[in-house]
Amino acid sequence: LAGFIVLTHFAGVGHRGFSIRIMLRRFCRELAQHLGVQKHIPEESTLHEVSSFFRELCFKAVKLYGATVLVILDGYDHMQGVNRSHSHLWLPTAQATGLSIVLSLDKHTEAYQRLLHQVGKGYHEVEEHPMDE
Repeated sequence: LAGFIVLTHFAGVGHRGFSIRIMLRRFCRELAQHLGVQKHIPEESTLHEVSSFFRELCFKAVKLYGATVLVILDGYDHMQGVNRSHSHLWLPTAQATGLSIVLSLDKHTEAYQRLLHQVGKGYHEVEEHPMDE
């Protein structure tokens, strides 16, 4: 199963588009389907449980199947609970070759500051500039 797996989420799109837990459950379903994994995460699972399963599936995709996983989240700072202290725990703690996560968010938000605190120097920042410049 080598190849690309692209997981996307655009905050504010859809009726339940803001919850990190719900987004991760959807990502888990998509990854499990790609990998042929029969295990599913129950709807009532906590953010911690869903985060653990997500990281496990990402590891399987990258390390065991040689896939490249790209996660794109637009409007991350608009998601429910993103300003809570545990809100970024779903992010993999170690950089894995083959796993890339792209987040768009306003750098003048609490979510940005908490994210910087958690990931430290393990990220690349790209400045957005207006298209009319």
